[in-house]
Amino acid sequence: MTGGPSGSSQEDDRPYRASPPPPRSRPDGKDVVSVFAGGFVAFAIMVAAVVVANTVTDGVFVRRLAEEPSKAWLQITVGALVLFSPVYLVGIKVRRLVWRDLGFVPPTVTWIFRAILLGLVAHYAIGLVHLSLGEPLKDVMTRTFDPADSRMFDRVIVFAAVTTVVPLVEEVYFRGLLFRWLANRWGLYLGLLVSAVSFGALHGDWIWAAATAVLGVLLAYVYWRSGSIWTSIILHASYNGGGMIGIFIGN
Repeated sequence: MTGGPSGSSQEDDRPYRASPPPPRSRPDGKDVVSVFAGGFVAFAIMVAAVVVANTVTDGVFVRRLAEEPSKAWLQITVGALVLFSPVYLVGIKVRRLVWRDLGFVPPTVTWIFRAILLGLVAHYAIGLVHLSLGEPLKDVMTRTFDPADSRMFDRVIVFAAVTTVVPLVEEVYFRGLLFRWLANRWGLYLGLLVSAVSFGALHGDWIWAAATAVLGVLLAYVYWRSGSIWTSIILHASYNGGGMIGIFIGN
């Protein structure tokens, strides 16, 4: 009678298979730092270019930008595209992120409609807070673009800019990169708090910063629940669009 070695079993004869490593969570800290650093460099280059142009023209360049509302759409669009360039050049090309890492997956139809509605409701609610604090949201928004002396063409272009490129850039930086990394590393609540405070801090005085931070919490939460950054982009676009329509009607 033949048989295997003493104490052997069928399990012993099976080849050993190591457990696969856990999937790498992207974006990671290096991804976030790299893209944000690229954004700061891009912003610095843009500012330097404006300073040079203003120096060469003896101050005419900046004065014309400030005095002509028709130039607002150009400032918004160029600034947003300059800041978006590190996302592709650094994040995608150098750090080898893929767009899915930043949340670019198709949203459901239900979440699209939710995002549009939430954006309009959020604008109304935050507008009431601004009004109660003695600073109407309309006055805050007209600091960037005052439509009083603008043409209809300029209004349409500005509306298109603040509902497309602006939400796209801000959502990629603050939700697709910063929030996603923080939430993956330290949990949802810390991710919501830090990303929202950072988002608000870049939006002017304390009233606007606080209101924008609250909006940042909503944007990040919607992104987390839906699983698609397109949802937060749509919500952000709806919020901005509601505000622009308000100031257009008022003028």
